[in-house]
Amino acid sequence: MFSLTPESSVTIQRKLGADLIVQLDECTPFHVDKDYTARSMEMSMRWGDRSLAEHRRHDDGTQKMYGIVQGGVYPDLRKISSEYTRDRDFFATAIGGSLGSHKEQMYEVVAMCSEHIHQSRPVHLLGIGSFIDIFTNVLQGIDTFDCVSPTRQGRHGWALVKGAPKERINIRNASYMRDDTPIDETCGCEACRHHTKGYIHHLFRVGETLGMQLVSLHNVFTMTRLMRDVREAIKAGTLAEAKKAWVAG
Repeated sequence: MFSLTPESSVTIQRKLGADLIVQLDECTPFHVDKDYTARSMEMSMRWGDRSLAEHRRHDDGTQKMYGIVQGGVYPDLRKISSEYTRDRDFFATAIGGSLGSHKEQMYEVVAMCSEHIHQSRPVHLLGIGSFIDIFTNVLQGIDTFDCVSPTRQGRHGWALVKGAPKERINIRNASYMRDDTPIDETCGCEACRHHTKGYIHHLFRVGETLGMQLVSLHNVFTMTRLMRDVREAIKAGTLAEAKKAWVAG
């Protein structure tokens, strides 16, 4: 048995040398009721205070802490939690917890928080990373994102492709068996520069883990390209055009 406390969580992150660290919180599942969500949120707020106190004890200026907004799909709880992070000395805000059961509800939950969080701090959205979700939430004021999906999809042969239907292709499909083109001809990653779809398809067919590595590498590279294009489009005022290039339909 291992006990994780706000203090030990911050200590671990400090020893890892992370630049951006987060308070300890409970990420509630979608199916729990409002009463449980409220009690969990209040616990996360107490943990937030303890996390901040531990961070301050060893703060040398090299790490910055994010407070996490909880509250599930409930507007009044999201308001309380947003105002909690706003009124504490966090470096930035992270929106987390249950974001609903579908995309539209997730966008609604982000909107619930946007009005009440600290308006001059960076805002992070936890666990979200599809092309359409990034463009939609950037318009709602989100600055940064994190998600395991690029590498998780890569391990299963799903390659992210700019402008593709559903944002990806399944490299395991038989149609790619003799395909001598790269995953994405516009991509400059090592996988696309040196390997074909047919070769990577073969790697998956024979169970060679290099295939998983190559598609994961490509997917991370693609997400880096996406965020670069988003930053440039924001500066140029061309976010709508960038979205059309990245998101099919």
